[in-house]
Amino acid sequence: MLRSSWSQGSGRARERLVVGLAAVRIEQVLAVARGEAEIVLDADPTYRSRLAAGRAALERALQEGQPVYGVTTGVGSSVKNAIAEREQSMLPLNLLRFHGCGTGRLLGAEEAAAVVVVRVISLARGFSAVRPEVMERLCDLVERRIVPCIPEEGSVGASGDLTPLSYLAALLVGEREALVDGEIVPAREALERAGLAPLVLEPKESLAIMNGTSVMSALACVAFARAARLARLACTLTAMVTRAISGNPQHFAPEFFELKPHPGTIQAGGLDPRGSRAFGREPPRSPTGPLLDSPRARAVHRAVRTVVPPVVADRRQHHDIAHVLDLYRSGKIPYDTALFETEAS
Repeated sequence: MLRSSWSQGSGRARERLVVGLAAVRIEQVLAVARGEAEIVLDADPTYRSRLAAGRAALERALQEGQPVYGVTTGVGSSVKNAIAEREQSMLPLNLLRFHGCGTGRLLGAEEAAAVVVVRVISLARGFSAVRPEVMERLCDLVERRIVPCIPEEGSVGASGDLTPLSYLAALLVGEREALVDGEIVPAREALERAGLAPLVLEPKESLAIMNGTSVMSALACVAFARAARLARLACTLTAMVTRAISGNPQHFAPEFFELKPHPGTIQAGGLDPRGSRAFGREPPRSPTGPLLDSPRARAVHRAVRTVVPPVVADRRQHHDIAHVLDLYRSGKIPYDTALFETEAS
């Protein structure tokens, strides 16, 4: 499958994520959510015709009198209830309004932005009959750093993150609240400040926005990045402690890691897949070394690194034990807390 295209945005230094049919990586979602990259909907005419065809199929079904879930019928257990034609235009607003019952803390700006990004990616596949204008507005909101205030409690994701995603749909129509530069403001006011008019959602659009697992997927992306950062920090701290207490660096020698060539072992030990990285032969200052630099540390790091591979884009170095110890040995890293502060920031 094609990967998402990245190109330099015109007149700006940030990267650009073009959303359409291509796959998107975790680090791309995070880059947009953090404001490090912009997001745009694919403008390719062939792709846009696909989106138009999806919307046309829905409208054709409605014209032919076919039952359409969430448009001419109720939702969930109310699916057997027919919605009168005169009331169908009211359903998009009613649907998002009666799901506005979330509670708990509000998601942070990065988390909420990630939710919007993941929802755009899902809708952009073209199977939800959502107009391009709606997806472009979602991209525009992320670019302007206008994100919905989403309570973190209210969904188990069993049939979609209906309640939390209703706050995203509400922002589009100018209802509830938005988070702008750390300030909570009424959604309509946030749109007015940006010179944007509230959208009028057409049949099926609010359901399409709400009925997905974009909240849990977005939070998983954020959690993955945090776990990867903690894994780097754990390796760094292990190396620092080993050095500080005159531990035995031979516990991290390539021979041990090669005996159990798990992916996480290779990453934590600083080896390439062929085990070609030399660890060095500095004799230990302690005959056996303390518990912290024993094979137990290798086992823990192996498990974490296997589950959390280093795929998150991050320019920082010093992410494996052997590499950090080599840097200490060569004098390239002073023996103080500077490295800890860098990794923990």
